Amino acid sequence: MQQLSSELALRAFEADASFSAALAKFQAGVDPGTNPVQAARAATAHGFSWLARPSCPNLIEVRLRHSGGADAVAEGTSLTELLAGLLGLALATEAPTAEPEVAAAPVVPQVEPEPEQVAEQPEALSPLLDEQQKATAVAMCKAMDPVTRKAFTISFRDAFRVDRDARSIIPLITELRHLEFIDRFSVEAAGGISEK
Repeated sequence: MQQLSSELALRAFEADASFSAALAKFQAGVDPGTNPVQAARAATAHGFSWLARPSCPNLIEVRLRHSGGADAVAEGTSLTELLAGLLGLALATEAPTAEPEVAAAPVVPQVEPEPEQVAEQPEALSPLLDEQQKATAVAMCKAMDPVTRKAFTISFRDAFRVDRDARSIIPLITELRHLEFIDRFSVEAAGGISEK
């Protein structure tokens, strides 16, 4: 099972590398001021696709996918800003214009989200990892170079309030939120854009 986990970790890394290479090639050939919706349509020639859908109340989730298997997600109130961010485009600094209509995108009012009081709510236990998921998480950690692994360990300890006396974080990787954290960290360490 450990061999399969290493293979899955390698596939995830290769998918992220393919995503990054295609995004760099796309960005090299597009004017940074291009309308993000038009740019997203042009990005299909580089293996990208995207979708927009409602998320939390008054928010939109935009997902940029690549044919290599990796994706990036952003959440906010403006479709064009989210697409621009995912594609690495600069938004025009001129007066704001109306968002273009997109057939597949839902119409969501541009309303500032109310501040959440997440810090005051106790954090619920996320689903536990099965053996294969845990092995994948461990393989992803072990695949990091020493510098990245040290930064990851510090971030993991901080994010999950790990006691300083714990010698290793590996036994503490037990929940889905831990695997998601490892995945986000790996994507960002490779120069990608992760969700949340």
